[in-house]
Amino acid sequence: PNRNYTSFVWAENSAGRSENATFSEQCITDFAQPDAIDAPASLSQNGTIFSLTFSNEPDEVNGPV
Repeated sequence: PNRNYTSFVWAENSAGRSENATFSEQCITDFAQPDAIDAPASLSQNGTIFSLTFSNEPDEVNGPV
């Protein structure tokens, strides 16, 4: 099904949090969203690079994530 999505991305460090970078467009796809996605956890950080991981792989029954 076709859906509208809005996503926000920001950076945060000891100086504070940046303004949101916003993307808001229509998403045209033959797939539906997953029923649930676990919140990601932050892995190692060195001040400029970080990684995110999920405790479980997202359910792709409704299509690829």
